[in-house]
Amino acid sequence: MRSNNNSGWQAMLSLGVVAVFVGFSVGLSEATEGEAVIQVDKTWTKTYSNGGGVKEVYLVKSDAGNIYQITDSLYRANFRSSDIWAQMSPGETYRVKFDGFRLGCTSSYPRIFEAERVEK
Repeated sequence: MRSNNNSGWQAMLSLGVVAVFVGFSVGLSEATEGEAVIQVDKTWTKTYSNGGGVKEVYLVKSDAGNIYQITDSLYRANFRSSDIWAQMSPGETYRVKFDGFRLGCTSSYPRIFEAERVEK
Protein backbone atom coordinates (compact mmCIF):
# COMPACT_ATOMS: atom_id res chain seq x y z
CA MET A 1 0.00 0.00 0.00
CA ARG A 2 1.40 3.38 -1.01
CA SER A 3 1.32 6.32 1.39
CA ASN A 4 0.30 9.67 -0.01
CA ASN A 5 2.85 12.09 1.43
CA ASN A 6 1.73 14.84 -0.91
CA SER A 7 -1.67 15.33 0.75
CA GLY A 8 -0.12 17.27 3.63
CA TRP A 9 1.70 19.60 1.25
CA GLN A 10 -1.41 20.06 -0.86
CA ALA A 11 -3.43 21.04 2.20
CA MET A 12 -0.71 23.49 3.30
CA LEU A 13 -0.52 24.99 -0.18
CA SER A 14 -4.31 25.38 -0.31
CA LEU A 15 -4.35 27.09 3.08
CA GLY A 16 -1.50 29.34 1.96
CA VAL A 17 -3.37 30.40 -1.18
CA VAL A 18 -6.52 31.16 0.85
CA ALA A 19 -4.51 33.13 3.43
CA VAL A 20 -2.85 35.22 0.72
CA PHE A 21 -6.21 35.94 -0.92
CA VAL A 22 -7.88 36.92 2.36
CA GLY A 23 -4.87 39.00 3.42
CA PHE A 24 -4.79 40.78 0.08
CA SER A 25 -8.53 41.51 0.20
CA VAL A 26 -8.43 42.87 3.75
CA GLY A 27 -5.22 44.79 3.11
CA LEU A 28 -6.57 46.38 -0.05
CA SER A 29 -9.76 47.41 1.70
CA GLU A 30 -7.93 48.85 4.72
CA ALA A 31 -5.32 50.65 2.59
CA THR A 32 -7.86 52.26 0.23
CA GLU A 33 -8.48 55.63 1.88
CA GLY A 34 -10.61 58.57 0.88
CA GLU A 35 -11.97 61.82 2.22
CA ALA A 36 -15.27 63.51 1.42
CA VAL A 37 -17.64 66.20 2.63
CA ILE A 38 -21.10 64.66 2.96
CA GLN A 39 -24.50 65.80 4.10
CA VAL A 40 -26.17 63.04 6.09
CA ASP A 41 -29.56 62.03 4.74
CA LYS A 42 -30.27 59.05 7.01
CA THR A 43 -28.67 56.93 9.76
CA TRP A 44 -29.71 53.42 10.77
CA THR A 45 -28.40 50.10 12.01
CA LYS A 46 -28.36 46.74 10.28
CA THR A 47 -28.35 43.54 12.31
CA TYR A 48 -26.74 40.29 11.18
CA SER A 49 -27.00 36.87 12.75
CA ASN A 50 -23.57 35.24 12.69
CA GLY A 51 -24.31 31.79 14.03
CA GLY A 52 -23.68 32.12 17.74
CA GLY A 53 -24.57 35.78 18.12
CA VAL A 54 -25.76 39.02 16.60
CA LYS A 55 -23.67 41.72 14.94
CA GLU A 56 -24.92 45.27 14.55
CA VAL A 57 -23.49 47.61 11.91
CA TYR A 58 -23.97 51.38 11.91
CA LEU A 59 -24.87 52.84 8.51
CA VAL A 60 -25.02 56.38 7.12
CA LYS A 61 -26.53 57.49 3.80
CA SER A 62 -25.38 60.75 2.25
CA ASP A 63 -27.65 63.08 0.29
CA ALA A 64 -25.72 61.96 -2.82
CA GLY A 65 -26.96 58.41 -2.22
CA ASN A 66 -23.66 56.90 -1.01
CA ILE A 67 -23.86 54.50 1.90
CA TYR A 68 -21.07 54.18 4.47
CA GLN A 69 -20.64 51.83 7.40
CA ILE A 70 -19.13 52.78 10.73
CA THR A 71 -17.42 49.82 12.40
CA ASP A 72 -14.47 49.37 14.71
CA SER A 73 -11.08 48.78 13.10
CA LEU A 74 -8.28 46.74 14.61
CA TYR A 75 -6.03 47.92 11.76
CA ARG A 76 -6.53 51.58 12.76
CA ALA A 77 -6.83 50.87 16.50
CA ASN A 78 -10.15 52.70 16.27
CA PHE A 79 -12.83 51.38 18.61
CA ARG A 80 -15.18 54.39 18.70
CA SER A 81 -17.70 53.43 16.02
CA SER A 82 -20.73 53.99 18.24
CA ASP A 83 -19.44 57.44 19.27
CA ILE A 84 -18.85 58.47 15.65
CA TRP A 85 -22.25 57.18 14.54
CA ALA A 86 -24.10 58.82 17.47
CA GLN A 87 -22.75 62.29 16.58
CA MET A 88 -23.93 62.12 12.94
CA SER A 89 -27.34 63.73 12.49
CA PRO A 90 -29.49 63.87 9.35
CA GLY A 91 -29.30 67.27 7.65
CA GLU A 92 -25.84 68.02 9.04
CA THR A 93 -22.64 68.17 6.97
CA TYR A 94 -19.45 66.29 7.89
CA ARG A 95 -15.93 65.93 6.59
CA VAL A 96 -15.35 62.18 6.72
CA LYS A 97 -12.33 59.97 6.26
CA PHE A 98 -13.07 56.46 5.09
CA ASP A 99 -11.45 53.30 3.80
CA GLY A 100 -12.64 50.38 1.75
CA PHE A 101 -15.16 50.21 -1.04
CA ARG A 102 -18.65 48.94 -1.82
CA LEU A 103 -18.72 45.22 -2.43
CA GLY A 104 -22.30 44.06 -2.94
CA CYS A 105 -21.72 40.32 -2.66
CA THR A 106 -20.51 40.74 0.94
CA SER A 107 -22.79 43.67 1.88
CA SER A 108 -19.75 45.77 2.71
CA TYR A 109 -19.55 49.52 2.32
CA PRO A 110 -16.79 52.12 2.63
CA ARG A 111 -16.04 52.46 6.38
CA ILE A 112 -15.98 55.88 8.03
CA PHE A 113 -13.22 56.02 10.67
CA GLU A 114 -13.27 59.77 11.31
CA ALA A 115 -16.01 62.41 11.08
CA GLU A 116 -15.91 66.12 11.83
CA ARG A 117 -18.97 68.35 11.64
CA VAL A 118 -18.64 71.20 9.14
CA GLU A 119 -20.37 74.47 9.90
CA LYS A 120 -22.43 75.85 7.03
